[in-house]
Amino acid sequence: IENICIPAFIAKKSKKEAEIRAFELLDLLGLRERANHKPNQLSGGEQQRIAVARALINNPAIILADEPSGNLDSANAKALHQLFVNLRDNFKQTFVIVTHNEDADYGDVPSISSANYHFKTLGAKNVDTIAHTLLNNCLDEGVDAILPLHNFEMEAVAKAEILFNEFNIEVLLPKADDLHQYLKGSKADNWVVFKNGEVVFITNADESIIAHGNAEQLNGVFYFNRDDENLVLNLITV
Repeated sequence: IENICIPAFIAKKSKKEAEIRAFELLDLLGLRERANHKPNQLSGGEQQRIAVARALINNPAIILADEPSGNLDSANAKALHQLFVNLRDNFKQTFVIVTHNEDADYGDVPSISSANYHFKTLGAKNVDTIAHTLLNNCLDEGVDAILPLHNFEMEAVAKAEILFNEFNIEVLLPKADDLHQYLKGSKADNWVVFKNGEVVFITNADESIIAHGNAEQLNGVFYFNRDDENLVLNLITV
């Protein structure tokens, strides 16, 4: 239980207040009987649920989960993702989950959503039909724009831009003919989001980068270095 209470202690909460909340979370997660166990006495799935309780103890509006199921078997991974869905529904909190697990990205893990964003499973990955799969899901969800981030999605969606446009869905990527010049290079400290050449967000304002994006009417999320004008398209490699 001390492990769960640590964030509450850092937030200057009393021991009594922290422990009351910790026991509430242990009850919710079905782990009250493990309150006095050491970490090495818990299974992998139990350890991850304790980590979830620790993340929830201060009632944050957003929970960031970085590879939460990375060390779990498939059964425990699915159970953990279902737990996130249940917690989202019960506490009305947003969960942002980062994973390199292909099954989690495109398998049968439940969809996770918040008030403004919707992350949805697309079934087994098939690079030959990914553009049509994404288009069908865009139509089902009534979205206005799509911003692919996986490397296997980018080229397929860029080539199918005309098809997306026919359904009034904007593709937020460089044109197919220009795409490859932005896929070279490495990540940098600064990044910028363009939509039709206009800056939506930039970490460190740079007039040359802004002018370049405007001139090329760029779409997408790009990394850049301040010592050159090269833009590198942000992508997730799977």
